[in-house]
Amino acid sequence: MRRDRVTGVFHPRPARDQTVANDAARPVLAEVLRTAPDPVRVAAAGLIPTVGLTDTAVLIDLVNGTRFSGEARAAALGALADQKAPQLGAAVDAAMEDKDRTLRRAAILAAPVLPDGPARLRKLIESGAARDQQAACEALPRLPAHEADALLGDALDQLVAGKVVPEARLDLLAAAEARASSSSVAGKLRRYRDSLPKDDPLAPWRDILAGGDVSRGRKIFQERADVQCLRCHSIKGEGGNAGPDLGGIGKRQTREYLLESILFPAKHIAQGWETVTVRLKNGDTVAGVLKSEDAGQIVLVDAEKGEVRIDKAQVTGRRGGQTAMPADIAQPLSKHDLRDLVEFLASTK
Repeated sequence: MRRDRVTGVFHPRPARDQTVANDAARPVLAEVLRTAPDPVRVAAAGLIPTVGLTDTAVLIDLVNGTRFSGEARAAALGALADQKAPQLGAAVDAAMEDKDRTLRRAAILAAPVLPDGPARLRKLIESGAARDQQAACEALPRLPAHEADALLGDALDQLVAGKVVPEARLDLLAAAEARASSSSVAGKLRRYRDSLPKDDPLAPWRDILAGGDVSRGRKIFQERADVQCLRCHSIKGEGGNAGPDLGGIGKRQTREYLLESILFPAKHIAQGWETVTVRLKNGDTVAGVLKSEDAGQIVLVDAEKGEVRIDKAQVTGRRGGQTAMPADIAQPLSKHDLRDLVEFLASTK
């Protein structure tokens, strides 16, 4: 650690000789890959390019070992691809026949280093399963520039024609943006964007309505401090109470509704969750979600303070019909983040 966990004082570390650690890890790395728990295997596979392990047999065994997790097998396959091992083609073929999605994705991402990599990716983009098409699009920028641009150009033509599956559209666009320095790719990317309806506010975002990852979306909802979904919303009682419980929202609302509610919070205010702002005689302003109201008082719910009871006799002004959700709540999220979050919310049946 560079910073003391107790005092917070910064303690810079002097430069150290990496070869010492490499020499210590190299003799034991193969055994770690064979016998350690899966999370350790994943980390160990990531060390292979650094320490220079050349024993590919242990990696082949790990890739083919169905008793290991998909994450560990995928990490081993990635290490084989980094080494451009002679056995890589056979390992990729075997992995593509496996049911584990993580391993299949690793196999597709390894394809660009194979001699027939462009042909493999073209076939997947044209006729593969939706998740395989996603990974193939992600792998395109790893190809040599001229081959990547040729495949991207053809795929963008298909996108304009509406022939790319919804799940892979965002991945294709991300790959094209990574190669936007190419005039041919940039031109076709511009052509696609120009084809979007000008009167549809969701048009630039519709490519994220399908293909997300539920587990990553759940992590964003529960853990991302920059959006703090769980602070205001709950799912089946777990979370905050300043916004509606979202349990079962995927059954009640469409993906378009969910996306609009994130991008344009004021467009859809759930019944009973509008924010009211009142001004008091002493000059204070109080805002919160309207919980209840009678002839004598207004009860608001504030995310920080909880219930706030206001004597109506002290109110000099009032404004309602707003949402407590910040208008820029989606700003910290990438399009891939938004896709995952929509996927998670849509899965809450």
